Amino acid sequence: MDSLCLKYFVAAASTLNFSKVAEEFFISQPAVSYQITVLEKELGVELFLRKGKQLSLTEEGIRFLPRAIDILDRTENAILEMKRYRQGMEGVVSIAVANTCNKILRKCIREFTPANPNITLDIRVAIGSEQIEILENGDCDIFIGAEEVILPYKNRMDYFIVANDTLCLALPKNIKEPENMSDLSSLNDLPYIGLNQESSRMITEDVKSLMQKLNYSPQIVHRYNRSEAVLYSVDAGIGAAILPYSLAEIFASDNIKYIPLDYELAGTPQAIAWKKKDPAKATGRFIEMARRLYGKAE
Repeated sequence: MDSLCLKYFVAAASTLNFSKVAEEFFISQPAVSYQITVLEKELGVELFLRKGKQLSLTEEGIRFLPRAIDILDRTENAILEMKRYRQGMEGVVSIAVANTCNKILRKCIREFTPANPNITLDIRVAIGSEQIEILENGDCDIFIGAEEVILPYKNRMDYFIVANDTLCLALPKNIKEPENMSDLSSLNDLPYIGLNQESSRMITEDVKSLMQKLNYSPQIVHRYNRSEAVLYSVDAGIGAAILPYSLAEIFASDNIKYIPLDYELAGTPQAIAWKKKDPAKATGRFIEMARRLYGKAE
């Protein structure tokens, strides 16, 4: 499949005007139309509805568009990687990291990059279902996240524990913390700030289970799609939240106090994982560095 045809198609899908595409690529409008027709014949579907000078995407065109963009992105990344290699780069390590593991990532970067200046770290911060999708598709060389996320893939991934996180209670500064942290029922009348389950199923399920153990059943007044964003409402004094303590360490605020909860009840081991097959040279260096850095869990 000709990448030039894909570029014309993506541009035409954006502008819905072959003449504008022709101007962008410095070719004639009939040439654009011809290339699109060639692509349609190759795919066996019509990508555009043509009514005079008006264009619109067909259902097939709408379905094909994100795939065309993905193919072009992958091609561009491959070309870029080869250019870097020719220029003396030794490789690229793609890393997917849970937003709760930013402390681990920062420590690894500080250690790895000065010693390996010719290796590019391609880093993607992933939340909730994104992490599952990445692991399911094998779309990273290194994954840094909760052990319980990695466990379903242990037949194809190796990993080791590098740190331990725990959930914590985040309270507005003016709210008195419970005298007994094993029973949070005294906070039931205080509004609660939560997470959308779709954005982070693991955290929401862990928090729900913990609430039951701590006799905690507040009313949820705000929900966010990212765990760190929950702190916006807590910082505004709206109510309380329970979230990973690793986030509290990063998103500090004079208006919030963070109280770590019992690790036995709310603890989460964090790990670095990679594919079981022999890793590439650059990935292997990252793993070796991580093993030196984390001889045992923090």
